[in-house]
Amino acid sequence: MYAKTSPKDVYHLLTKDEERTLCGLRVVGIIVDRPVNTSALHLTSQKPTACPLCQECANDREDDGNRDEAEPEV
Repeated sequence: MYAKTSPKDVYHLLTKDEERTLCGLRVVGIIVDRPVNTSALHLTSQKPTACPLCQECANDREDDGNRDEAEPEV
């Protein structure tokens, strides 16, 4: 799972409980697998390809040294 807001914003990686992002943001517990314009950070099962990964999430993923758990292969 991933988290994002609008289609042009960055996407985030999730903690194991999927309630927060690696960078500490709270996630709305709904899954939206289509483009939407919203300010609420929601879950998506599809890895976003049209936007970059949040830099803080990327740094946290590297710090943990555990890429496979933080970002599952699709």
